[in-house]
Amino acid sequence: MATETNSRSLAKAISYRLLSSIITAGIVFGVTQQGWLAIAVAIFDSIIKTLFYFLHERAWTIIPYGRVLHPLEAIKIRKTLTDSEKQVIRTTLFELGLAEEQSG
Repeated sequence: MATETNSRSLAKAISYRLLSSIITAGIVFGVTQQGWLAIAVAIFDSIIKTLFYFLHERAWTIIPYGRVLHPLEAIKIRKTLTDSEKQVIRTTLFELGLAEEQSG
């Protein structure tokens, strides 16, 4: 199962904030006609909102709402698999259509 990493969440937050900063700066400039004020507001806005978006994104990684557990995640395994565990994995993979049936 793929999972969101901290670096991916941070990259998403930064890319979203860049777009939002351009919009914020445009609005502030449109209202005030002051370029430096528009840039300052956009930078401050971005720093604060990037931090809170990142925290929000990480909080959602621990909230199970809307997640579907992949069937293979239900299989409990140890470092060394027993023959019985190997058979459960083979059967599950076959049932999911991810492997061909094998004898024994």
